[in-house]
Parts: sequence; structure tokens; C-alpha cells
Amino acid sequence: MKRILCVRDHRMIEVVEGLFLCECASYGRLASLKGAVEEARRVVDRAGGLARLREDVERAESTAKEKRQRAREEAEVVTRPRPGA
Repeated sequence: MKRILCVRDHRMIEVVEGLFLCECASYGRLASLKGAVEEARRVVDRAGGLARLREDVERAESTAKEKRQRAREEAEVVTRPRPGA
């Protein structure tokens, strides 16, 4: 997942494809469309705000990272030769 930071080091969240938002900025090909940012901010506010969305994204990333780590460990166990073999 992309980790885009604004100039104030806020992590931007992709709220729709092509539109990233943080507390102070917007970025992406949809950011210049009239009303797109305002509408996206209203939707984000109804969903609990940027802080909640950021927590959800970070929780999903953490879960995915743990799954990858477990899969890597399982693959290591399978491919490791048995002692004395």
C-alpha cells in the first residue's frame, strides 16, 4: 500500500481511487476536480473521520504483515533439512 506523506508529515489516505486526503491537504488526479475533495471529506467525516480510517488502514497493514511473516516462517520450516538426514 502506498504511504504518501504531506509536507507536514501527515499520512495521506486514499479515500477513492485517485484521491488522497490528510488533515491539511489533498493529492491525486481527482484533487483538482471541483467539489471532489469537499464531497470526499464529507464522506470521510460520516465514516468516523480520517483518524479512524488511518487506524483501520494501519490495522489491516499490520494483519497482512503478520500473515506474510507466518507464511514465511511456515515455508522456512518446510524447506529446512532435517538434522541427520
